[in-house]
Amino acid sequence: MRASCSVHTAELIEMEVDYSSEFISAPIPDSLWCEVERLYNSVFSSKVMLVSVDNDAETLHAWVEKTLQQISTILLFQKKGCVIYVANEVIQISSEVIKRFSKIIFSKFSDIHCIRFHAVILEQPLKDSLLRTSIFSEDYVLKLPTTKEQWIASLSARAREKLRSYLRRALNEKNGIQFIALKNTEIDEKDVRSVIRLNQLRMIKKRKNYGMTVAEEDQLCEQIKKGGLLFLLKKDNVICAGLICTAVGTDVFMHVLAHDPAFDKLRLGLVCCSKTIEHLISLNYQHLHFLWGHYDYKKQMGAKPVDLSRVLVIKGLGYELLHPIIMGLWYVTKARDQLRKLRHKRASKI
Repeated sequence: MRASCSVHTAELIEMEVDYSSEFISAPIPDSLWCEVERLYNSVFSSKVMLVSVDNDAETLHAWVEKTLQQISTILLFQKKGCVIYVANEVIQISSEVIKRFSKIIFSKFSDIHCIRFHAVILEQPLKDSLLRTSIFSEDYVLKLPTTKEQWIASLSARAREKLRSYLRRALNEKNGIQFIALKNTEIDEKDVRSVIRLNQLRMIKKRKNYGMTVAEEDQLCEQIKKGGLLFLLKKDNVICAGLICTAVGTDVFMHVLAHDPAFDKLRLGLVCCSKTIEHLISLNYQHLHFLWGHYDYKKQMGAKPVDLSRVLVIKGLGYELLHPIIMGLWYVTKARDQLRKLRHKRASKI
């Protein structure tokens, strides 16, 4: 079942832009998934990521907006109680789109009082008393140039010198370490799990908590089968480092970078990452997403942080009083986000 409605904006550069939109009920057709991936180039807004145990295909609906008869926005969402949860993540979105979507949602669903966005990139600050935002993380993004020489030249002199040294020491005839690039059906799940295990070993050695559950490991393996890239360093046909990625359109997303602790001195993680960047440039990819976490190697490789925000849209100021638990949790979460940011600032000054 589909419901249609139209929204018109004021004049923009002396022109009236026509917006029309419709809701599409679950299950979302494959043709629409292709449009979602084309629009956003984000694995966190793709079928391989969103149609999983946590986001059942039978409960995921879509709002499709057209600008001048061309699809310009597709927001995927689930309805849980009085809240709409937008599923798209790591996408750019404007305040105007958020406002139009929210207005239509509140008009169509009388029982919806709040809308939640998670991990979105805001094109501009949200200036509205009904829109609450909180920066909670970042995606470190490397814009890939057309040649590897341009990438190397963009790095600091110190980073260039270190990379050349690491590559020279690791990838020589004496060590016999080879770089291998695989994609989709070429990838053996055993190799993916081997890289995951190396990551687990490194966390244990650093006395840090290993962050992935068995279910998350299984889901990652499924993702890699459908749209994955795997980059390996092998010595005597044994994996000594690896980088697990997924690709959507022109963008590549890093999920796991790990190396065998026995090769710490050779810095094989950085070597594998450097060779991967060179390979992606040769294939004309446009962006490499290192994703979240403040690690020096991301900046050394030329990646820049892009803020990821939570957004809470309230139907009206009076609805805050109706939902003290929702609002209380929001402000607690926002306080944690601000504390995290403060800790990072202090750590970066040391």
